[in-house]
Amino acid sequence: MTGKRSAVPAVTDPVEAWADWIELLAMKSKDRNSSIEDAVRVIRRSGGIDACTDHERRHNRQDEGSDLSQSRAESAFAEIEDRWKACGGDTGEYPFDVAANYIELRGRFREAPHESAYLFLLLLSVQGVKAGPRGVGVEKLFEEVCATAAESYFGGAGKPGRAVSFGHPRRGLPSNFQRAVDSLCALLGEGGGSKPRPTASKQRDGKLDVVAWMDFADRRPGKVVGFGQCAAGRSSWQSKLNELDPGAFCKKWLRDGITVDPVRLFFVPWRIGEMEWSDTAIDGGVLFDRCRIAFHARSLDAVVRSQSAKWTKSVLAQVARA
Repeated sequence: MTGKRSAVPAVTDPVEAWADWIELLAMKSKDRNSSIEDAVRVIRRSGGIDACTDHERRHNRQDEGSDLSQSRAESAFAEIEDRWKACGGDTGEYPFDVAANYIELRGRFREAPHESAYLFLLLLSVQGVKAGPRGVGVEKLFEEVCATAAESYFGGAGKPGRAVSFGHPRRGLPSNFQRAVDSLCALLGEGGGSKPRPTASKQRDGKLDVVAWMDFADRRPGKVVGFGQCAAGRSSWQSKLNELDPGAFCKKWLRDGITVDPVRLFFVPWRIGEMEWSDTAIDGGVLFDRCRIAFHARSLDAVVRSQSAKWTKSVLAQVARA
């Protein structure tokens, strides 16, 4: 699907859309919770049952869709429970407590929900890249959140990974593409710097958004390196799955290349459905969806944390008024 999903989903929409809506309903409610009963009432009231397939309707004639409404709501809550697990459970980054039939904003997020990386990603995927205040480049901001997540993932077990946001416009690396490549190679300790090519002056980032790696103590070449692509918006995001070719990037822009071919990474702020997961990962590489990013984006630097909180706070206010 593409576009905003702030309105009530159709009953035939994917379960991920309904789970998003239930999370947003909890954010809008005075008591900061939403329940299966809330979802069932809205599904029935929306008239979406009329959009069900003939097969579904034949099996639900006796209650005119009541069982189907309940089933849709229960499936959405099963997806929510899976999100809670994927974000780390009780000690993780899922911003809601999950009970048998309702969710409620967790205590540590009640006072400052805008500080939650998960809510930032939820609102970005539902409201889109054009939401929020002017002056906050949310696509670049998403990229920097992804770099933090990749750094954490590549570190693992308390060991320090490394990552940089390479996509244009850059913060922390030179704006000029060739100088940025030189800086990246210096950080990696391999690659030999930028290769002189006549088309380099026209390059912004060569389709490379995030670079992550894990150094050895000897700092010698030959380590796990990840080259990542970020898709912040739903418009034509599938076309980005094969857009980044790490091998081609190294051959075109690095003097010496990378000793061990980089692994591909792909980042999106929404949840990828279970049926789509394998194909998406095969096409895009190691897949970071909303939950994987949120789990690993616990240590945002001060600038990224401040900007993401500003954007989230503004969009939460828009959602509350809707």
